[in-house]
Amino acid sequence: MGIGLLLLIVGGVHALFPRFCWFLSVGWKLRDAEPSDLYLGVSRFLGSLAGIAGLAVLLVSGIQSRAEASDDAAWQPVQSHLAAGNIASVRTSSGQAVEMTPEELDALDRDIRDLSPTRFHADSGSFQTFGSVTITCKDGFQVTLMQLDPDSEIGIAVGNAPTAPAFAGFSGELHDWIDQVLGHSLS
Repeated sequence: MGIGLLLLIVGGVHALFPRFCWFLSVGWKLRDAEPSDLYLGVSRFLGSLAGIAGLAVLLVSGIQSRAEASDDAAWQPVQSHLAAGNIASVRTSSGQAVEMTPEELDALDRDIRDLSPTRFHADSGSFQTFGSVTITCKDGFQVTLMQLDPDSEIGIAVGNAPTAPAFAGFSGELHDWIDQVLGHSLS
């Protein structure tokens, strides 16, 4: 964002005041000299390009910041439901209950809190899971953690009947935990 602002300011000064810029660069060394029309035209043109580039950088940066803030705001309620003391049960995709100690629940909570997910967008409109685990909270809230690739990408589906992940993030720890819970390794 700072680079965009700098480009906008420098480009604007060059586009609006090319004589002043010429004087600052070389004109102060020469007495009774004037910049050529070519220099003034090039300075205006390049200043305009720099100003437009700076404006584009500012716009893209602002839109990206707003999208990241939106993802964070949507993720916060999910994260608050998954507090360690609020998890009632954990089940595999086949419906088997998973027994977890309080330490394992704390580790799961820590791994989920360390996750920085973004909104999930399937490239081709479809996706494949390598395994999934459903976490049910005491208030009935359900989250399904899905392995989206064999390495570390995790999909997070929210609700009782998940059809597709709402979020996606990268966590080797959660990926390995799902492998451990399901009793297999894909690596």
